[in-house]
Amino acid sequence: MKKYQFSLLLVIVALGLFGCQILGTNPLSTFSTPDTSRSNALPTSAAPNSPEPSQPTAIPANTVTASEPFPGLDGKWEYYSASGTHLYDFEIDWDGQTYRIDNCVGYGDVVCELRSQSWDGTTLTWTNYYPHTDYTTTHTYISVIGDTLTVARSGTAGEGTSVFRRAP
Repeated sequence: MKKYQFSLLLVIVALGLFGCQILGTNPLSTFSTPDTSRSNALPTSAAPNSPEPSQPTAIPANTVTASEPFPGLDGKWEYYSASGTHLYDFEIDWDGQTYRIDNCVGYGDVVCELRSQSWDGTTLTWTNYYPHTDYTTTHTYISVIGDTLTVARSGTAGEGTSVFRRAP
């Protein structure tokens, strides 16, 4: 009886190895030697060919911030009319934890007042009031591609999208 059990066990192992070969997997890969080609060592402050032993370089805790969720959004943005007139601009700042809208400045007859803003970790929304037209417009971030910021727009003048250019 033991002879048949051993034979059955060999057949099962052989089928398992054959099946792994068909699937392109290596059942013995968990027993491979670790990859030592990459180093997990900290950067050092010693110069190359320095006779002194190198010491790890510490990173000050207060300089570590979260990466910007929408890369490229931080900066100054300009809004132009359909005829190409620069109407207003504003700044979006990323402080490592939140976006903040600052310095809405109108040009010519345009006055731009920031009424509210919010950042919940995934959505940036802000509302401007334009006293010269008595319009209120809420903007919600959609995308930044290169030097173009696209937002959803809703308010007194209706709904749609607005496009801003990055200021030079």
